[in-house]
Amino acid sequence: MIGIFFLRATKRLFGILICPTTLFLLLQQAQAQPFKLDALSTPLITGNYSDTFDFSKNYRQALDLLEQDLDSALTLLYPILNKCIQSGNSYGRAQCIISISYAHFGKGDIQRALQFINKEEPFILGLNSPGLTTELYLKKGIYNRSQGFMDTAIQYYYKALRVVQQAERGDSTAFYQYKLYAELGAAFMTHKADIPAAIRYFKQAEAIALSENNRAWLGDVYSGLGGAYANENLADLSIKSGFHRGLTYLHKAVLLSSEARDFRNLKNAYNNLAAIHTNLLQKDSAEFYVQKSMQLGGHFRQKSSDIRSLFALGALFAKQKKYDKAIPYLEMARTYCIETNAKKDLLEIDKTLYLVFLYKKDFTRSLAYLQAYTLLHDSLMDTEKMQAIANLEIKYRTAEKDKELALKNGRLGR
Repeated sequence: MIGIFFLRATKRLFGILICPTTLFLLLQQAQAQPFKLDALSTPLITGNYSDTFDFSKNYRQALDLLEQDLDSALTLLYPILNKCIQSGNSYGRAQCIISISYAHFGKGDIQRALQFINKEEPFILGLNSPGLTTELYLKKGIYNRSQGFMDTAIQYYYKALRVVQQAERGDSTAFYQYKLYAELGAAFMTHKADIPAAIRYFKQAEAIALSENNRAWLGDVYSGLGGAYANENLADLSIKSGFHRGLTYLHKAVLLSSEARDFRNLKNAYNNLAAIHTNLLQKDSAEFYVQKSMQLGGHFRQKSSDIRSLFALGALFAKQKKYDKAIPYLEMARTYCIETNAKKDLLEIDKTLYLVFLYKKDFTRSLAYLQAYTLLHDSLMDTEKMQAIANLEIKYRTAEKDKELALKNGRLGR
């Protein structure tokens, strides 16, 4: 589930610190089960539909396509959204908005995903639906974390968790609690490398998975715990206990994910195993698990963990001055970064490739990667400034909406 900071392989590479941002796209959607947390469990069709349109059937078909073909899913979702708007199906409209934003995110267009969901956030919050509000905050947390905005992501996870804790318990309550604790574990593992906090949240997610006897969730959590315990060793690389505890959890994750046929999490577990063996400088084992991961194939949601393992392995070979062996892994990771719009990872990979070709005395290619790095670095700085402004605008709109609701409730009270 969760990617490991690959500092061991990269920390001393040419004397620079290379730390790819964890891109956590593993979402076990509650698509297969009905929402029971709140009003989402009420009949979905609240408008005046004709008999020729069945929202539940069409929306479920679109959700299934989200796991297979994003373009086809979007082709279905936009007309369904228009139908919901025309007929006044507010809950259906909100569900479509969240799903469309997630599809754009999956295609690597994170800015479009955020713009789409930000625009509709006041409408969704205005429905006062705990389930929809939780989904909204969960998605916004994931989108922001993928861009490296950890503080903002953590705030959204906390907001979602508060909504879940205050809502009447339903069938989806345990899922959201598990999911949010796992997301917080992932965020704290990358946010100031707060490993004790990460382990604490993963342990809370583990307790929920055990209480629900959900082995798929457990495999997911064990993958995260494996990464967290491995990170304990990064402060003192001479101590191996954290790596070995990480390996223990990851082997459990492999068994549970294989049993549940959760190939997405199995792939992530293989990538995390590759990372630990990279950190231990066991390149043969690292290559073995990278190959196991690649054999599973996978669409965009697995490529994030592929990026991490490929980059770590390439960096390890570069550190050992095996540049020709390093380049294919680094360039494959770079291709995946471009396909998934993982710009912060791409920034670190371009820096590494620039240095690799510099040491190979291939100055033409070295200069090309340096130029790519410089352009992307400047672009990311501009993006961060724009995101900060957008967050302020969202806070303002939300505050205004809260004031309107407070005034309305006050008038009703009188």
